[in-house]
Amino acid sequence: MIHKVFTQNTDTLHLESGLSEDVLIHAHGTTGKAHCAVCKAYDSFSELNKALVKGEVRYCKPCSQQGKKSPIKPSVVFFGESLPDEFKLQAQKKALENVDLLLIMGTTLKVQPFSHISKLVPQHAPQVLINRSNEDVASGDTYTESGDHGRLFLKGDCDDVVKRIVEAAEWEEDLLEILPQRHSDFVK
Repeated sequence: MIHKVFTQNTDTLHLESGLSEDVLIHAHGTTGKAHCAVCKAYDSFSELNKALVKGEVRYCKPCSQQGKKSPIKPSVVFFGESLPDEFKLQAQKKALENVDLLLIMGTTLKVQPFSHISKLVPQHAPQVLINRSNEDVASGDTYTESGDHGRLFLKGDCDDVVKRIVEAAEWEEDLLEILPQRHSDFVK
């Protein structure tokens, strides 16, 4: 069972894959939501998108009622902005103390804040790095193809490696049951 998925991606592909929003933690926000740049009140992303397509700026209604002209922006982290509070809360040792397996996919752990998450899980929890390369892993973490010290490196593109795992474990039928219909060709 997946308890948390930390992502650096701002798109909504995790949700489109069928992952529940309850387990998804966006480090850099998401383009699926919008909020006021000043008061942080949430707003309709679809309405923001309509305004942007027309070349217009959408303004915050609560701020406008106070005589302020505050723009609505996608709920993504722009350069110089703080990471979302939810990410800061979830990326702490206390929040990760019950992790029994850490899967790291598609990153070399080179960039903060993700580079420290692997250090917050209990030492007894195995870690699996699925990536094209193991060369850029930051901070001295060593992931090997033999899984030394509970840190396994599986080389390749994430989709290809996950397919190999599913096939080796003979989980194709189980995966088809939980995979949204539009992704059923994943296991074929």
